[in-house]
Amino acid sequence: MIDPYYELGLGYTATPQEIKKAYRSLAMQYHPDTGSDGDSARFLRIKQAYEFLSDPIKKRDFDNEREKNLWQGRNGHKRHPQNPFGMSDNLFSS
Repeated sequence: MIDPYYELGLGYTATPQEIKKAYRSLAMQYHPDTGSDGDSARFLRIKQAYEFLSDPIKKRDFDNEREKNLWQGRNGHKRHPQNPFGMSDNLFSS
């Protein structure tokens, strides 16, 4: 699945109003009937991203899963929130 926030050019803290505004702007730009920028595949992805983020349950589930994966390391190892790269605190000490 393509990240719906990325598809709409938004950050993960976007409000419903920002999501709607981004959707309207991009939909007008990429609608297949609008001329030179018309791109039906891009328009469809934009529409799907907006529909996904407009559903509070789908949005909540996506946000929770994305957050969980941020702190999950490779092979299921947890990363410490204070050290998201999983590196030793003493990496540069001699």
